[in-house]
Amino acid sequence: TNGGLLKHSQSQLHITSTKNYESYVLRQRNNSNVINQLDAGRVIHIRKNRDRLIKICSTLHFLSRQMISFRGHRENSQSSNQGNFMELLRWSATSDPVVKSVLEDSAGNASYLSHDIQNELIHIMANQVREKISSMLHNHNYTLMADETRDISGTEQLSIVIRFVHDQDSDMNDYSNIVKDYFLGFLPLQEFDASALAIKIV
Repeated sequence: TNGGLLKHSQSQLHITSTKNYESYVLRQRNNSNVINQLDAGRVIHIRKNRDRLIKICSTLHFLSRQMISFRGHRENSQSSNQGNFMELLRWSATSDPVVKSVLEDSAGNASYLSHDIQNELIHIMANQVREKISSMLHNHNYTLMADETRDISGTEQLSIVIRFVHDQDSDMNDYSNIVKDYFLGFLPLQEFDASALAIKIV
């Protein structure tokens, strides 16, 4: 038996098979390293984009809470005032390398600074606020208030506010009954009769 094993180990077939196996193992190891490097690079790329998006959303959130307009009359690079959103980012970039990277080396189609992307992010944030308000209404009676108003451009719209008694205010650490009013949004109006308004509200 030993002689047979020795003879087999010296055969051309065994030698070729062994070389093929070693080559296969080496290829698999190299492929695994490449995949790991690609995965690591992808994770870093995702983290950078997420950090940038957080900074942009924080700026949008600040301007929205303070009821400050976002855009300027001209927002091109030659403008001395590019609007509050861009100017606040530029100010932040002086001390924040992440914000600086948003302005300097973000790809043109992935910088999240365009008007359309701003509006989309604002709508996402507004939906999150409405979902939060909806979750707070659980097991509470509430009143829905609606009022017809006209914006600065003359467009008729319906403002919607919800009111309920909140028995726990985590922000104030107060467990007494507190009346809360939350603005839900504006709805554009084309018709003004009671039926049309009811349909809009529902």
